Amino acid sequence: MPVTVVIPAYQECESLSILLPMLRTALPDVNVLVVWDGLDDGTQALCLQHGVSVMKGPEQGLGAAIIAGIKAAPTDLVIVMDGDGQHPITPLPAMIHALEVGVPFIAGVRTNVNKMPWHRATVSRICASMVYPLSHLSDPMTGFFGLDRCAVDLSSINLHTWKIGLEIAARCNDEAAETQYLFRPRIAGKSHSGLRPALQFLWQVVQLYAWKLDLQQMLRFGVVGSSGILVNMAVTIFLVEILEQDYRIAALLGIGVAMQWNYLWNKFWTFRMRRPQSGLSLAAK
Repeated sequence: MPVTVVIPAYQECESLSILLPMLRTALPDVNVLVVWDGLDDGTQALCLQHGVSVMKGPEQGLGAAIIAGIKAAPTDLVIVMDGDGQHPITPLPAMIHALEVGVPFIAGVRTNVNKMPWHRATVSRICASMVYPLSHLSDPMTGFFGLDRCAVDLSSINLHTWKIGLEIAARCNDEAAETQYLFRPRIAGKSHSGLRPALQFLWQVVQLYAWKLDLQQMLRFGVVGSSGILVNMAVTIFLVEILEQDYRIAALLGIGVAMQWNYLWNKFWTFRMRRPQSGLSLAAK
Protein backbone atom coordinates (compact mmCIF):
# COMPACT_ATOMS: atom_id res chain seq x y z
CA MET A 1 0.00 0.00 0.00
CA PRO A 2 1.28 3.52 -0.74
CA VAL A 3 0.85 4.45 2.93
CA THR A 4 3.29 4.49 5.84
CA VAL A 5 2.25 4.15 9.48
CA VAL A 6 4.66 6.19 11.59
CA ILE A 7 4.91 5.18 15.26
CA PRO A 8 6.96 7.41 17.58
CA ALA A 9 8.25 5.34 20.48
CA TYR A 10 9.95 6.26 23.73
CA GLN A 11 10.54 3.32 26.10
CA GLU A 12 7.59 1.41 24.61
CA CYS A 13 9.23 -1.85 23.60
CA GLU A 14 6.81 -3.89 25.71
CA SER A 15 3.69 -2.44 24.10
CA LEU A 16 5.26 -2.56 20.63
CA SER A 17 5.90 -6.29 21.07
CA ILE A 18 2.10 -6.69 21.06
CA LEU A 19 1.13 -3.90 18.66
CA LEU A 20 3.53 -4.67 15.79
CA PRO A 21 2.41 -8.31 15.28
CA MET A 22 -1.22 -7.15 15.36
CA LEU A 23 -0.45 -4.46 12.78
CA ARG A 24 1.44 -6.87 10.55
CA THR A 25 -1.41 -9.40 10.69
CA ALA A 26 -4.17 -6.88 9.98
CA LEU A 27 -2.33 -4.92 7.28
CA PRO A 28 0.56 -7.05 5.99
CA ASP A 29 1.25 -4.79 2.99
CA VAL A 30 1.35 -1.43 4.78
CA ASN A 31 4.71 0.26 5.43
CA VAL A 32 5.52 0.69 9.13
CA LEU A 33 8.19 3.02 10.46
CA VAL A 34 9.03 3.21 14.16
CA VAL A 35 10.85 6.34 15.27
CA TRP A 36 12.79 5.16 18.28
CA ASP A 37 13.83 7.85 20.74
CA GLY A 38 15.77 7.59 23.98
CA LEU A 39 17.93 4.78 25.31
CA ASP A 40 18.10 1.34 23.71
CA ASP A 41 15.32 -0.65 25.34
CA GLY A 42 15.19 -3.39 22.70
CA THR A 43 12.91 -1.47 20.28
CA GLN A 44 15.37 -1.60 17.40
CA ALA A 45 15.88 -5.36 17.64
CA LEU A 46 12.13 -5.90 18.02
CA CYS A 47 11.37 -3.93 14.84
CA LEU A 48 13.98 -5.84 12.85
CA GLN A 49 12.52 -9.10 14.15
CA HIS A 50 9.08 -8.19 12.79
CA GLY A 51 10.35 -6.75 9.51
CA VAL A 52 9.44 -3.20 10.48
CA SER A 53 11.53 -0.19 9.49
CA VAL A 54 13.10 1.67 12.39
CA MET A 55 15.05 4.91 12.68
CA LYS A 56 16.73 6.73 15.54
CA GLY A 57 14.77 9.81 16.54
CA PRO A 58 16.29 13.25 17.07
CA GLU A 59 15.76 13.00 20.87
CA GLN A 60 14.06 16.41 20.92
CA GLY A 61 10.65 15.31 22.09
CA LEU A 62 7.54 13.69 20.63
CA GLY A 63 6.80 16.42 18.08
CA ALA A 64 10.29 16.30 16.59
CA ALA A 65 10.12 12.49 16.42
CA ILE A 66 6.79 12.60 14.55
CA ILE A 67 8.01 15.15 12.00
CA ALA A 68 11.26 13.19 11.51
CA GLY A 69 9.19 10.08 10.81
CA ILE A 70 6.88 11.88 8.39
CA LYS A 71 9.88 13.24 6.48
CA ALA A 72 11.64 9.86 6.39
CA ALA A 73 8.56 7.84 5.35
CA PRO A 74 8.96 6.12 1.94
CA THR A 75 5.46 7.28 0.91
CA ASP A 76 3.72 10.65 0.79
CA LEU A 77 0.64 9.29 2.53
CA VAL A 78 1.37 8.94 6.23
CA ILE A 79 -0.63 7.90 9.30
CA VAL A 80 0.68 8.70 12.78
CA MET A 81 -0.35 6.54 15.74
CA ASP A 82 0.96 5.97 19.25
CA GLY A 83 3.05 2.97 20.16
CA ASP A 84 1.35 2.33 23.50
CA GLY A 85 -1.68 0.56 22.00
CA GLN A 86 -4.25 3.23 22.87
CA HIS A 87 -4.88 3.79 19.15
CA PRO A 88 -6.59 0.71 17.66
CA ILE A 89 -5.84 -0.77 14.26
CA THR A 90 -9.48 -0.99 13.15
CA PRO A 91 -9.77 2.64 11.85
CA LEU A 92 -6.65 2.33 9.68
CA PRO A 93 -8.37 0.99 6.51
CA ALA A 94 -10.84 3.92 6.53
CA MET A 95 -8.02 6.42 7.10
CA ILE A 96 -5.93 4.87 4.33
CA HIS A 97 -8.89 5.00 1.92
CA ALA A 98 -9.53 8.66 2.73
CA LEU A 99 -5.92 9.58 1.99
CA GLU A 100 -5.90 7.56 -1.23
CA VAL A 101 -8.95 9.41 -2.59
CA GLY A 102 -7.32 12.80 -1.97
CA VAL A 103 -8.20 13.87 1.58
CA PRO A 104 -5.18 15.96 2.74
CA PHE A 105 -5.75 15.39 6.48
CA ILE A 106 -7.85 12.97 8.50
CA ALA A 107 -8.12 12.86 12.28
CA GLY A 108 -9.12 10.05 14.60
CA VAL A 109 -11.84 11.09 17.05
CA ARG A 110 -12.06 9.35 20.44
CA THR A 111 -15.62 8.29 21.19
CA ASN A 112 -15.23 7.07 24.78
CA VAL A 113 -13.00 9.60 26.50
CA ASN A 114 -15.06 9.00 29.65
CA LYS A 115 -13.32 5.62 29.97
CA MET A 116 -9.99 7.37 30.52
CA PRO A 117 -8.75 7.81 34.08
CA TRP A 118 -10.81 10.70 35.47
CA HIS A 119 -7.83 13.02 35.94
CA ARG A 120 -6.60 12.48 32.38
CA ALA A 121 -10.10 12.91 30.93
CA THR A 122 -10.51 16.17 32.87
CA VAL A 123 -7.18 17.56 31.66
CA SER A 124 -8.03 16.51 28.09
CA ARG A 125 -11.38 18.32 28.20
CA ILE A 126 -9.80 21.48 29.64
CA CYS A 127 -7.08 21.49 26.98
CA ALA A 128 -9.62 20.82 24.22
CA SER A 129 -11.77 23.75 25.36
CA MET A 130 -8.72 26.01 25.00
CA VAL A 131 -8.05 25.06 21.38
CA TYR A 132 -11.50 24.45 19.83
CA PRO A 133 -11.41 27.88 18.07
CA LEU A 134 -8.11 26.96 16.42
CA SER A 135 -9.35 24.11 14.24
CA HIS A 136 -12.42 22.32 12.90
CA LEU A 137 -11.58 19.08 14.72
CA SER A 138 -14.16 17.46 16.99
CA ASP A 139 -11.25 16.08 19.03
CA PRO A 140 -8.43 18.64 18.70
CA MET A 141 -6.26 16.77 21.22
CA THR A 142 -6.05 13.60 19.12
CA GLY A 143 -2.66 12.10 18.39
CA PHE A 144 -4.08 9.68 15.81
CA PHE A 145 -4.14 11.25 12.34
CA GLY A 146 -3.20 10.84 8.70
CA LEU A 147 -1.98 13.31 6.10
CA ASP A 148 -0.74 13.73 2.57
CA ARG A 149 2.85 14.88 2.94
CA CYS A 150 2.69 16.73 -0.37
CA ALA A 151 -0.07 18.94 1.03
CA VAL A 152 1.86 20.04 4.10
CA ASP A 153 4.61 22.60 4.52
CA LEU A 154 6.49 20.81 7.29
CA SER A 155 8.82 23.78 7.77
CA SER A 156 5.93 25.75 9.31
CA ILE A 157 5.22 23.14 12.00
CA ASN A 158 6.29 23.73 15.59
CA LEU A 159 8.49 20.76 16.56
CA HIS A 160 8.55 21.56 20.26
CA THR A 161 5.12 20.22 21.10
CA TRP A 162 3.43 16.88 21.63
CA LYS A 163 0.28 17.77 19.64
CA ILE A 164 1.41 17.74 16.01
CA GLY A 165 -2.11 16.85 14.82
CA LEU A 166 -3.45 20.06 16.35
CA GLU A 167 -0.55 22.00 14.85
CA ILE A 168 -1.34 20.78 11.34
CA ALA A 169 -5.13 21.12 11.62
CA ALA A 170 -4.91 24.63 13.09
CA ARG A 171 -2.70 25.86 10.25
CA CYS A 172 -5.00 24.44 7.56
CA ASN A 173 -8.10 26.42 6.62
CA ASP A 174 -9.80 23.41 5.05
CA GLU A 175 -12.01 21.26 7.24
CA ALA A 176 -10.38 17.96 8.11
CA ALA A 177 -12.00 14.60 7.58
CA GLU A 178 -12.62 12.55 10.70
CA THR A 179 -13.10 8.93 11.68
CA GLN A 180 -14.21 7.69 15.07
CA TYR A 181 -12.39 5.10 17.14
CA LEU A 182 -12.71 3.52 20.57
CA PHE A 183 -9.99 4.75 22.87
CA ARG A 184 -8.26 1.83 24.58
CA PRO A 185 -6.19 1.48 27.74
CA ARG A 186 -2.42 1.52 27.38
CA ILE A 187 -1.05 -1.97 26.64
CA ALA A 188 2.00 -1.51 28.85
CA GLY A 189 4.29 1.11 30.29
CA LYS A 190 3.35 4.46 31.76
CA SER A 191 2.35 7.88 30.54
CA HIS A 192 5.12 10.34 29.69
CA SER A 193 3.01 13.38 30.54
CA GLY A 194 4.41 15.88 33.01
CA LEU A 195 5.23 19.52 33.59
CA ARG A 196 7.44 19.97 30.54
CA PRO A 197 4.89 18.64 27.97
CA ALA A 198 2.21 20.76 29.67
CA LEU A 199 4.31 23.92 29.34
CA GLN A 200 5.11 23.04 25.72
CA PHE A 201 1.40 22.67 25.00
CA LEU A 202 0.56 26.04 26.60
CA TRP A 203 3.29 27.74 24.55
CA GLN A 204 2.00 26.00 21.42
CA VAL A 205 -1.50 27.37 22.10
CA VAL A 206 -0.11 30.90 22.54
CA GLN A 207 1.84 30.65 19.27
CA LEU A 208 -1.13 29.28 17.32
CA TYR A 209 -3.46 32.03 18.54
CA ALA A 210 -0.78 34.62 17.69
CA TRP A 211 -0.53 33.09 14.21
CA LYS A 212 -4.31 33.09 13.77
CA LEU A 213 -4.64 36.70 14.88
CA ASP A 214 -1.36 37.79 13.26
CA LEU A 215 -0.46 40.03 16.21
CA GLN A 216 2.66 41.43 14.54
CA GLN A 217 0.63 42.71 11.61
CA MET A 218 -1.99 44.08 14.00
CA LEU A 219 0.69 45.99 15.94
CA ARG A 220 2.17 47.47 12.75
CA PHE A 221 -1.27 48.58 11.61
CA GLY A 222 -1.80 50.35 14.94
CA VAL A 223 1.58 52.09 14.74
CA VAL A 224 0.85 53.34 11.22
CA GLY A 225 -2.62 54.54 12.23
CA SER A 226 -1.21 56.45 15.21
CA SER A 227 1.52 58.01 13.10
CA GLY A 228 -1.15 59.14 10.60
CA ILE A 229 -2.80 61.19 13.36
CA LEU A 230 0.51 62.92 14.06
CA VAL A 231 1.04 63.61 10.35
CA ASN A 232 -2.46 65.07 10.08
CA MET A 233 -1.83 67.38 13.05
CA ALA A 234 1.62 68.42 11.80
CA VAL A 235 0.37 69.33 8.31
CA THR A 236 -2.65 71.18 9.68
CA ILE A 237 -0.59 73.19 12.20
CA PHE A 238 2.05 74.03 9.57
CA LEU A 239 -0.53 75.32 7.11
CA VAL A 240 -2.44 77.33 9.72
CA GLU A 241 0.35 78.65 11.92
CA ILE A 242 3.23 79.01 9.45
CA LEU A 243 1.54 79.60 6.09
CA GLU A 244 -1.56 81.23 7.66
CA GLN A 245 -4.02 79.22 5.54
CA ASP A 246 -7.72 78.83 6.31
CA TYR A 247 -8.09 76.14 8.99
CA ARG A 248 -10.80 74.33 7.01
CA ILE A 249 -8.57 73.95 3.94
CA ALA A 250 -5.65 73.02 6.19
CA ALA A 251 -7.71 70.31 7.90
CA LEU A 252 -8.73 68.78 4.56
CA LEU A 253 -5.16 68.82 3.29
CA GLY A 254 -3.94 67.32 6.58
CA ILE A 255 -6.42 64.46 6.27
CA GLY A 256 -5.43 63.84 2.64
CA VAL A 257 -1.71 63.75 3.41
CA ALA A 258 -2.31 61.45 6.40
CA MET A 259 -4.38 59.07 4.25
CA GLN A 260 -1.58 58.81 1.69
CA TRP A 261 0.96 58.38 4.50
CA ASN A 262 -1.05 55.51 6.01
CA TYR A 263 -1.62 53.86 2.65
CA LEU A 264 2.07 53.82 1.69
CA TRP A 265 3.30 52.60 5.09
CA ASN A 266 0.63 49.89 5.26
CA LYS A 267 1.37 48.75 1.74
CA PHE A 268 5.16 48.57 2.06
CA TRP A 269 5.54 47.79 5.77
CA THR A 270 2.41 46.50 7.52
CA PHE A 271 1.37 44.04 4.79
CA ARG A 272 4.78 43.56 3.15
CA MET A 273 5.29 40.26 4.98
CA ARG A 274 1.70 39.17 4.40
CA ARG A 275 1.41 35.44 4.94
CA PRO A 276 -0.49 33.05 2.65
CA GLN A 277 -4.06 32.10 3.44
CA SER A 278 -2.91 28.88 5.11
CA GLY A 279 0.19 27.85 6.98
CA LEU A 280 -0.06 24.66 4.93
CA SER A 281 0.50 24.68 1.22
CA LEU A 282 -2.36 22.62 -0.18
CA ALA A 283 -1.01 21.17 -3.38
CA ALA A 284 -3.28 20.84 -6.37
CA LYS A 285 -3.90 17.23 -7.23
